[in-house]
Formats: sequence, C-alpha cells, structure tokens
Amino acid sequence: MRYIVSDEHRVYEMSPSNPPALEVPTGTELTFITRDCFDGQVDWSRFPESLDEIDRSRTNPATGPVAIEGARPGDTLCVEILDVKVDERGFANGVAFQISHGEAILPGGLRMPIKPVIGVIGVSPAEGSIRNSTPGDHGGNLDTKEVTTGSKVYLPVWVEGALLAMGDIHALQGDGEVCGQGIEIGGRVTIRVNLVDLDLPRKPVVETSSHICIITAAETLDRAADDIVRLTRGWLARRLGISEREAFALLSTLCDLEISQIVNPLKAVKMCIPKDLLRFA
Repeated sequence: MRYIVSDEHRVYEMSPSNPPALEVPTGTELTFITRDCFDGQVDWSRFPESLDEIDRSRTNPATGPVAIEGARPGDTLCVEILDVKVDERGFANGVAFQISHGEAILPGGLRMPIKPVIGVIGVSPAEGSIRNSTPGDHGGNLDTKEVTTGSKVYLPVWVEGALLAMGDIHALQGDGEVCGQGIEIGGRVTIRVNLVDLDLPRKPVVETSSHICIITAAETLDRAADDIVRLTRGWLARRLGISEREAFALLSTLCDLEISQIVNPLKAVKMCIPKDLLRFA
C-alpha cells in the first residue's frame, strides 16, 4: 500500500512537538505532496513583483511529519528516493522557468535538463525546534544535489517515530546554490522508508550509485570542512581497520570534499567516499 501525505500537513520547523500526519511501518512507500520554498504564495500574474509580498515566516515548508513504527533514538532511518516529479513552473533569483518534457526553459528559450533535488529532508532533533531553513545532524535544509531520484538518504533517529518531513524541491540545483535558490518548485516525492543497521556516522548520509556522501554543517565553510575531515578520518580508519594517518591519506587521494550550499544559516559540506573503497553493498 502506498500512502499519500498531503501538503495540508506541513511544518516550518523540525520539532518533537510536531504531531505526525500519519504513522507507517517500515518498508512502506509514501508520496509527499510538497509546496515550493515560499509555500505557494507566489502570484504568477504579477511575477516577479509579487515576491516582495511573501510572508517570510512561511518559507521552506516541509510536508509531514510521518512517524515510522518502531523507530527509536539511536536507530538509522533509510529514505529511498523512488521518484521526484515537479510542477510546471518554478523560479530562481526572480527568474521564471517553465518546465516541459524534462527541461527547464528560460523566457528567452534557453533549455536545460532538470534533475530534481529535495532541498529539505529531515527528522526531529532530540529536543527543541530547528527552523527548516537550517541544516544539521537531523537533516533539514541540506540543499545537497545528490538527494535525488535513485539515492538513499540515511538519517539518524533522535526521537520515537523519527518524524520524517520533506519539501523545498529544486528542479535543478548546482553545488553551492550560490544565489540562494535552485529552481524553486512544488512537486511530488515518492519514497520508501526502512530502519537499517549500518555502521554510519550520526550525520545525514546520502548513498548514490557510486559514492557515500557524509554531510555536516557549521557557521563557516572552514569550520564545516574541518569537522567533516576530522569525522570521516576517524570513521574511515575504524571502518577499514587502518590508522588515522592512512585514512587521512585516502581522504586526500580518493575522496572529494564538496560544498552543498553556502547560503543557509549554517553552511553545508559533504565528503564523498567511493563505495568501492568502503565495500558498501
């Protein structure tokens, strides 16, 4: 059975106090109906002028949350992204894009293939509330282009039920998200959820066809980079049974330290490690 999570159920912060829209067992497929980063407030008849009238307290809505039966603090939630469909038009930096036949089209006719990304995906933190604009160990506003169809997102569970929510789809986004937006758009995300027993850091992790990308966020890129290098050096050494000196060498020669985004309250980076190195099935 596939469940539909309506965009009537949406939150603007991740919090243990958010009531779940529904509770599902592991192995369930769900489709989340999501709104754009401005919560569907854009008046297209007066675009881009209507952007100045946006209620900024309603940015980055995430559909959900959904409670996962049996999820407990200390577990790892796997979100397998089966499909991401987007609406017919979106925007970035006050520029409108029409979406047609798998392409984003500028007003002048320039076309580019889309590759939809889920900008916000996360679970509740252990305590307190974190605005959806902010990334962290719970996930949140990761704005990481690898979070796309065919990938798996692993999120550490901090509260009973995990309380999974997602939104802020981008029809297309580059590393850095340098203007503060991808092609912001509403859509439908179909996923499968499972609880898994894997040796992973307590950070958001994205598995692609070729790499494991471990994500962290901090006030500055320098701090985020230092943190992810320190974390992955120790984790890789333990995982492979080698010294941290050897692991540091492997990070520098085989792995890629990349920027996810530079525009959110905390800046996010990712260390992408080849799965062949990890023997990650």
